[in-house]
Amino acid sequence: MFKNYLRTAVRILWRNRLHTGINVLGLSMGIGVCLTIFVFIYTFISQDEFHANAADIYMIGHVKPVNNGEERWGFTPAALGPALKEQLPEVKRSVRIDNFDASVRYGDNVFKELIWFADPGFFDMFTFPLVDGDPHALVDPSAIFLSEEKADKYFGKENALGKTLTVRIDPTHKYDLVVRGIIRKAPRNASFSFDLLCGFGLVEAITPKANGWDYSVAATFIQLSPGSNAKAVESKIQNNIATYNAVNPDRLYKSFYIDNVVDLAKNSNRTRGDISRGANPNGLIALAIIAGLLMLMACFNFMNNMIAGSARRFKEIGVRKVLGGQRRQLLLQFLGESLIVSFVALLIGLGLAEAAFAPFMNTLIDGHWISFDIFSDYPLLIFMGLLVAAIGVISGLYPSLYMSTFQPVKIFCDLQQVTGNKFMTRVLVVLQFAICLFAIVAAIVFKINNDYFTSMDLGFKGEQVAVVNFNSAEEYERFEAAMLRTPGVDRIAGSLHQAGRSQSVGMTMETEGNTFQTNMMRVGTDYIETLGIGIEEGRSFDPALKTDEEQSVMINQTLASQLGWQQSAGKVLRIEGKEYSVIGVVSDFYTRTFMRPVEPMVIKAIPKASYRLMSVKMQPDKADEVVAAMKAEWKKLTPDVPFELGFQDKVFEEDFVENENIKNMFIYVAVMTMIIAAMGLFALVSMNIARRTKEIGIRKVLGASAPHIMNLVNREFYVLIIIAAALIFPIAYIALNGLLNSIFNSHAPITMVPFMGAVVAMLLLAVLTVGSRVYKIATENPVNALRYE
Repeated sequence: MFKNYLRTAVRILWRNRLHTGINVLGLSMGIGVCLTIFVFIYTFISQDEFHANAADIYMIGHVKPVNNGEERWGFTPAALGPALKEQLPEVKRSVRIDNFDASVRYGDNVFKELIWFADPGFFDMFTFPLVDGDPHALVDPSAIFLSEEKADKYFGKENALGKTLTVRIDPTHKYDLVVRGIIRKAPRNASFSFDLLCGFGLVEAITPKANGWDYSVAATFIQLSPGSNAKAVESKIQNNIATYNAVNPDRLYKSFYIDNVVDLAKNSNRTRGDISRGANPNGLIALAIIAGLLMLMACFNFMNNMIAGSARRFKEIGVRKVLGGQRRQLLLQFLGESLIVSFVALLIGLGLAEAAFAPFMNTLIDGHWISFDIFSDYPLLIFMGLLVAAIGVISGLYPSLYMSTFQPVKIFCDLQQVTGNKFMTRVLVVLQFAICLFAIVAAIVFKINNDYFTSMDLGFKGEQVAVVNFNSAEEYERFEAAMLRTPGVDRIAGSLHQAGRSQSVGMTMETEGNTFQTNMMRVGTDYIETLGIGIEEGRSFDPALKTDEEQSVMINQTLASQLGWQQSAGKVLRIEGKEYSVIGVVSDFYTRTFMRPVEPMVIKAIPKASYRLMSVKMQPDKADEVVAAMKAEWKKLTPDVPFELGFQDKVFEEDFVENENIKNMFIYVAVMTMIIAAMGLFALVSMNIARRTKEIGIRKVLGASAPHIMNLVNREFYVLIIIAAALIFPIAYIALNGLLNSIFNSHAPITMVPFMGAVVAMLLLAVLTVGSRVYKIATENPVNALRYE
């Protein structure tokens, strides 16, 4: 019985190869996107579950009061972890993690690297197995562990164990470290990983504050004894707040919190300064909706094509019923065909996902979260099975029920027609058009929004401003002297922080009896002018006035507004126990990301001995020569450190790339929906024309022109497009406006342009797709259609 169903289904599907191919291709595109997004979302929600001790590992963070509430931060004082190990019997072990930028040399090769540091219990707490080496060597300050990728980068096919790397943190901290272990590549669902790891003992050698309450580490983890009450432990940790605040009165904490390691990525979006790699939950929801809509659209296509193609199977159904075929058997036959199409689409969709969709998504998220290993990834296998079954049953059920109701008498008397399904077919077409219109509107909205950001005023002029980082004041001064002699250099400004990239956060400030939280940038007296930051009130720093470095500060408009000051110049702020006079107010400029509101900012002038960044304003026509001179001078002064040059106008490059990726994703989705819609329209029109061949022939005999025939067939689709637009546009406006508000602080307003553009694009799609098929029949000799009449 099953063999007969299968053989018949394959034969029928092969006989209708064109429409079978359209169904398979449409479904495979939807399935490919679904599989890709499923792997991405599942990777996110299962992050860090691979650690054997995951249930007992917690990261400690702190909550900081801010002017209008509070903020969660991921870093903690270095003294906290060891203190908790002593104080709380529930704490089995504690591990601090920190990182530094450094230059790493092996032979003649020098690379800039991010080096991680951890306490000796790191490999006991976390499941990061070694390919080779001794995990207990982490206690040795002269040991370094490499990832497989870095071992290959530095040593190629040589055995890396026992080799020596020279690590330079700054001019006074240079170490020869011996490779003691090779770390296996971290799973794709690791929320944090590393390429070079040293023991925390090296941090203790670098800075005497390494174990103090006034030194912060990137993360502190504790492992609780099995069965410990995490909430109770979190409550006991609060006893250390007073100790920290007593040492840091200008950076007060409100409380400590703990997050289980498997929740780090989930909470990363609302935690600042943490080490985990997370994702925006709203983005994940949007991706899931996109996958669902694409899949629905492909299923609607499939259902419509099956229903519209049922006229070709009248005689087959009639013969089966006359020979005793039961409705249940017909249902199984049609559902079997649906499942075969779904299974073939799954195989093609899996290939599309691995070859096209996954690489595209990985470029969007700047990583390798998405990879397919169907033989070991059991959740993916289960999802694939459920997806095929759901598509096969849902897409095939209504057409199967409908076709199984045909009566043999009506079929053989030529009275059976495909009429009862018109309403349902039109509903499905409208839904399909609505999804396509939504996708086109979204693509246009995000294209306009991306253009809005690329042309927005960031608050500073970064064009032709090169930025160089230094490890010491001596390096800065020597390099500055060389640059001042270089033709094409307009201005040079030093700083400790960089506009748009770095600042001191969470500074406690007092004024007029009130306490506020603010950020601080420490810059040279020429910095404001070099970056072209506007002055709204008062004056900028004067290099000739020593008091500007010692007693004066500037503030931004946001801080002045929060303080309620109409006139800011002359006001007094108390920061870190010292009073400063406000000499001016600068125009607001973005300090971390333009996707969030401008934060309150104090700008303080600092002496040259504190400069670690140099901003060089270059003449546009001599920029290349200046950059070449900078490279040559750097190689001469610091040959053991790689030269890294940044540009001020690229400081938000990651944000711009992220917005570009969001735009590209929606364009990608819009194109896919249009392809699926076009294939569906082509199949529907082809079968519609096949049923109306004689009607069209008679109309032509009676004088109907080709344009009239084309309009006759097209106008129903035009009406359905307008109905779909009326239904989906209000939903699209509300949904897209909400999505933009959740992602961006400000964005381009949604106007009528995206909606008008979507309608025009959809009408053109219908004209081209339907017209290409109708034109052929409209220009044929009517004799061919009526020869048997």
